Amino acid sequence: MSGGPLDQLVEALNDPEIVERLLEYIMTPDMMRLLDNLPTLIRLASKLSEEEAAEALGKLISLVVELNRRGLLDRLAALLEKVEPEKIERLVETLEAPAEPAGMLDLAKALKNPEIRRGMGLLLRVLSVLGEASRSTGSK
Repeated sequence: MSGGPLDQLVEALNDPEIVERLLEYIMTPDMMRLLDNLPTLIRLASKLSEEEAAEALGKLISLVVELNRRGLLDRLAALLEKVEPEKIERLVETLEAPAEPAGMLDLAKALKNPEIRRGMGLLLRVLSVLGEASRSTGSK
């Protein structure tokens, strides 16, 4: 090959063997999907170049690495696999809905429901663990 870079490129593209090898790399399903989503990827890359987003992503990656190091990431993934998407959706909808005040009588009536009693038991265990954790970090 001779001449400048553009001449070299034109010469290379006239070689059927080089074009065939290039097409093998370019015409894969993954590459086609990448090209189809290129505008979205460019917007994401632009967002990630913002300092705040890069810092938040760094924290998220550190959190995921720490969860994995402690062996919790697989356990969390397994837990999510056990919960049906409809139940997660119902939970999100419930958390987004305005809370209605409840009194002692409402609580007494609700405790007749086995699902509520099971949920209360879970919440009490979680609160116990949170209390222990706050004591060990020096919080009162």
